[in-house]
Amino acid sequence: QAAASQLLDLYRGTLARASDVTINADEEALAWIPGRLYVQACMDRQFQAFLLNGPLRDGLLPPKTSNAAAARHWVAIYQEAGDAGRAAVQRLLAGQEGLQREVVKLLDARSDRAAARGDDVIARAQGHVERYVRRVAAQLYGDVARTEDALLKLVDLKDNHIFKSLRALCAPGAGQQECRRHGREIAQRTSARGAVTTVTAALCRRLTHALLPSEHVAHLLALTGQMKQESPSFAQAL
Repeated sequence: QAAASQLLDLYRGTLARASDVTINADEEALAWIPGRLYVQACMDRQFQAFLLNGPLRDGLLPPKTSNAAAARHWVAIYQEAGDAGRAAVQRLLAGQEGLQREVVKLLDARSDRAAARGDDVIARAQGHVERYVRRVAAQLYGDVARTEDALLKLVDLKDNHIFKSLRALCAPGAGQQECRRHGREIAQRTSARGAVTTVTAALCRRLTHALLPSEHVAHLLALTGQMKQESPSFAQAL
């Protein structure tokens, strides 16, 4: 973990000093670092929790990186990651998207439970809530049983602003500033609730993790379009 933090500091420091227009030799020499760390994160769940909740909590690239520069950095990362690194990035992205889908299903189940009438219907709705609580808990880090208990207490809260903000965190293409704003609101509304506060914070971190921020995607797609004439096979893969 210490080595991973040092490697990321070295990589980010190099990017922060680099040109905003081109990829230089120093960046190319270190572009293997993200892919290697992502591979290890997919192999070791404890390391993944450390990486996503720690050094990568606010994303991979330096905070002041422009969207256009970020797109070029991601091209360099892709080139140096190798098949294993590229597969690891896809797996981590798929994991976050999968968690978002399960949280939306949990929120829908909570709404259905609130609208249910009759003992049988209410019991079935509660069963759906518990099913999606288990699915969400399984994708978070930490003790699964305690996480499930805290999530059940969370969905029993009456403050619908919490769940509106959670749904916004799961919206496709949500920007990082918007996600941070919703995360702060959720944190304020779930503060001082013990395990519920802790688990909700962990859930928000996972939902807002900026492995590949939506703001960078548009520029990456545009850059990919420019590359099609120079390297069609690489652009298609990217």
